[in-house]
Amino acid sequence: MIRRKGRFTGRVLAAALFLTFAASSVNAYTLVMRNGRRVEIPNTFTVSGSTVTYEVGSGVQVTIQLNTIDIGATELANGEPAGSFLSKSATPAPAAGRPRQTRPTATRSITNADLEEYRRTRIASERAYEKRRKTLGLPTAQDSQRELAAVGERTHEQLRNKRGQEQEDETYWRGRAASLRTEIAANTAQIDFVRGRLDELPQTSNPFETTGPFGTLGIPSVNPWYIPFPSRRRSGPFGRNNRRRTGIWNPPLVVLPPQTPDHTFERETLTNQLNDLLMQRAALGVRWKELEEEARRAGAYPGWLRP
Repeated sequence: MIRRKGRFTGRVLAAALFLTFAASSVNAYTLVMRNGRRVEIPNTFTVSGSTVTYEVGSGVQVTIQLNTIDIGATELANGEPAGSFLSKSATPAPAAGRPRQTRPTATRSITNADLEEYRRTRIASERAYEKRRKTLGLPTAQDSQRELAAVGERTHEQLRNKRGQEQEDETYWRGRAASLRTEIAANTAQIDFVRGRLDELPQTSNPFETTGPFGTLGIPSVNPWYIPFPSRRRSGPFGRNNRRRTGIWNPPLVVLPPQTPDHTFERETLTNQLNDLLMQRAALGVRWKELEEEARRAGAYPGWLRP
């Protein structure tokens, strides 16, 4: 009786081992490494571009580099055609006959009881703060808010004063620059006028270098104003044949040529005036440089001096 029971127990154990081995062989996949080592992995795994990943437990994954696997030998060991290893799906398929379960999303509704609890917590925090404030001698919340409001108002007032001061400074420097530019423009206009007048005047003006119908000095060779009278014989102490011509004799008349205006004095005056204007221009240039330097030292923006 005891032998039969032992034989029966051994047969059961052998059958269990066989079933376990068969199940494991069905659900196992063999990887053949390049060094000849074989690795048994689950039949469900993913193949990416450079790795092979399979799961050995709940949330435990193992990753093997693809370049360490002999793909041809692996396919031959598992009785698969060439290229079937790399065609494994990147996402494992769900088990047949078992629907995919979706995890429900946790939701929570806030009730009036929760709001009341929040209100009690807030009131307790405010009481604790008030107690600590009195212990440390800190100002109240209202005093702190008033102080913050006063600080903000002072800040805005300072900004307004600063902007007003900047506007006054800009008006001041723009006014000085505009006044000096007006003087420079007036000086330039005067210089252009004097130079234009000098260009209009002839270079030389000699009143004696003119000719006319009577020669260079206008003196004819024969006096046309001599008017003779008829002569008559007279007797006198010098004899009978003494004769004297009578008539009107006009002295030679010098006819002057037409007078040409002499611009020598005007040219000298204009030349002196032009020299004075050029000196004024140099002085205005020095004043402009001094204005720029003064504005730079005062912190004025360069744009305030531009038109």
